[in-house]
Amino acid sequence: MNIALIHSGVTGTVECYADDTQHHYRVERIGRAWRPCFADDDVVLVPNGANHLALFEARATLYEFVARGGALLCFCGFFTPWLAGLRWRHDYRHPLRDVSYHLVHDALGLFDGVTAHELCVDEHGLRGGWACGEILDAPAHSVVLRDNFQRVLMVADSLSHSGLVIATASGPLFDDQPGIQASGARRVYRNILRACRDHHEARSD
Repeated sequence: MNIALIHSGVTGTVECYADDTQHHYRVERIGRAWRPCFADDDVVLVPNGANHLALFEARATLYEFVARGGALLCFCGFFTPWLAGLRWRHDYRHPLRDVSYHLVHDALGLFDGVTAHELCVDEHGLRGGWACGEILDAPAHSVVLRDNFQRVLMVADSLSHSGLVIATASGPLFDDQPGIQASGARRVYRNILRACRDHHEARSD
């Protein structure tokens, strides 16, 4: 499966994602007069630290990618409305110590082997630090994760588009990160890759 990794130049981003026998990453570096082409890609991945102004300018290309059945993953707050049908809002109205997460609907098995608590509470006991804000305008059928204040933290939508869109409220997900072993975030990411493979195979039938 071919994955276009959007790279805005943030140090350490590329190192968080590694090729294996099932997945090949192609670094799509944002630069001057950026004109991306995803014709040979199955997945477009927008990691934390993305240039959302550039993504907004390329939104037509991204819409076309999803319309032809591609999988679009975004793990960064989308400051501009480039992600079709969704908006993101930064939200610090509630103290982190009061926040907890809960699963709503996980038809794709993105949390197989993981609990929402693992994302909500880090190794230092800090609560609610994974997500940053909330996703607005998400269709009810797409909501995977909410917090106890009913803010949408994660969506997975294969019904509103021909493709698959999975986004978090700026909650980072990665394949490998120095100093972090088999974390909940890594396991969720591996489950997302499995969902993308299933989606790709279903389109190929």
